[in-house]
Amino acid sequence: MIAVFESWARSALVHTLPNDATRHLTIPGYSIPVELILAGMGAFILAAVFAYGVRLREDVEATV
Repeated sequence: MIAVFESWARSALVHTLPNDATRHLTIPGYSIPVELILAGMGAFILAAVFAYGVRLREDVEATV
């Protein structure tokens, strides 16, 4: 949420400058951290695999 506000504020400040001053400026926009999202998804998948393994171990111990 803060990154979106920062991007909006930066854009608003750049638009207050004269056109000659903004000719060579670029505004870095909000970017989604894809690596962190993939790492989080990987952690959830790994947790699900371990939970499934624990359930299988409990089933095997119950049948023996």
